[in-house]
Amino acid sequence: MAEPLLTQLNRATAAAERYAEAVRNGLRSALAPSGQLDSALLEREQFTAHGYAWVATTVAALRAVRDWVDRVNEAGQLGEAERLIAALGFGEYLAQLLGGIAMSQGEVIRPADLGATEAATRLAADEGVRALLANGNTPETRARIAQLAADGVFGVTALGDRTLESVREPFRRVAEEIAEPFHRLHLKDELIPLDLIERDRHRGTFGLKQPQFLRFGGNGIRGVGRNGAEDGAVGGLAYFDGGELRFGVQIGHG
Repeated sequence: MAEPLLTQLNRATAAAERYAEAVRNGLRSALAPSGQLDSALLEREQFTAHGYAWVATTVAALRAVRDWVDRVNEAGQLGEAERLIAALGFGEYLAQLLGGIAMSQGEVIRPADLGATEAATRLAADEGVRALLANGNTPETRARIAQLAADGVFGVTALGDRTLESVREPFRRVAEEIAEPFHRLHLKDELIPLDLIERDRHRGTFGLKQPQFLRFGGNGIRGVGRNGAEDGAVGGLAYFDGGELRFGVQIGHG
């Protein structure tokens, strides 16, 4: 009998965390053989160091999805949409950990680049990982999620933060209000009318991520994403603190 989804997610998260730790330990040995960071080695191996940051970011994303499912389940709201979204996300990100993470259009970090081929083999052998790779990001899953979205079923957000929930709600209302006008403009390849831009400016939808734009109607909120290349998005950052290799996040700026 197949494992329940929650069990698969927990198993896969733990396996991914072990993989990230193996990558971290290998990188520490390579960059700090004496216990202290060797700047010359870091300069030489910056591609690998950057790759570790992406691995850690991806594992953090898996952990966040698992925690989201736990919150939704505890609230008694875990339905078809939430299960499919979680399975799809895990299937895709686990495949990237094993097959390669695109850090940019021309840079892909793979287990072999990280000296983590054996660790990747152990990750791929985990029962939860195998199940999610096989049944997560499939054409059928994507098609069903698309159909649910077309029917107005997007899944429960359960962000676990009342402030984020309260910020999200007015933006959803704005999106629902202007979606059709913007869609027509896009189809006709027309410019957005200035009166519509002015209305959105007064709602505070411009300059959200830049404090210096507050006087123009922004809110100084920073965006959240996985890629560090975009304005306001979050990317991984590997760094040494007192000789200890750590992982953090780097928020992009426009």
